[in-house]
Amino acid sequence: MSMVPLFFWLFSRAMHELENSRAWLEHTYGVLEQLHRLRSDIDTLEIARKGYFIRHHSEHLLQFSMCARAYRRE
Repeated sequence: MSMVPLFFWLFSRAMHELENSRAWLEHTYGVLEQLHRLRSDIDTLEIARKGYFIRHHSEHLLQFSMCARAYRRE
């Protein structure tokens, strides 16, 4: 009979640890997603900058400006 409270405590402790682990995992994946988006935005900015300096087309400058503004808002 005295084992029932012990099993209940162990079960609730395991569930609490599982919830904490899941929260950290979700946070980690969120951070990785943000880093991936940031890297993609930086690549786009770099391509637009190089395109403008090489070809002097205004669409590259416009693309650069739009990406830079979008990055600043985030």
